Amino acid sequence: MAPELERQLAAYHPCCEQEAVDRDVMLHFLRENTDAFTRENLVAHFTASSWIVNSSRTHALMAWHNLYRAWSWTGGHADGETDLLSVALREAREETGLTLTDYRYRGIVTFVSDRWPTEYMHLFTA
Repeated sequence: MAPELERQLAAYHPCCEQEAVDRDVMLHFLRENTDAFTRENLVAHFTASSWIVNSSRTHALMAWHNLYRAWSWTGGHADGETDLLSVALREAREETGLTLTDYRYRGIVTFVSDRWPTEYMHLFTA
């Protein structure tokens, strides 16, 4: 279990009905799956990402994603780490060489695809 993530999700105030459903789905999944942070869970697992922009927010840093063959934000698998902010910071550092500081939690973004599993992104700004 990840008590800090559970606390953050439970305290999150959704801005719409869909976010409330997504939050509840994540809380249920987190509470019911001891392997929610590993790739061994083939149904789903938590990952972490970062969207990196310059201070004036006029440019975004993108990375080439070999699996999807497209430009994307940085991020990756938690690989057992339950602190998803640490995972996002680690992935940004590994993929870009940057160390991100001064971050703030903003909300949840849901990605639905007919080709890939639904993804939920917790959005921070740094």
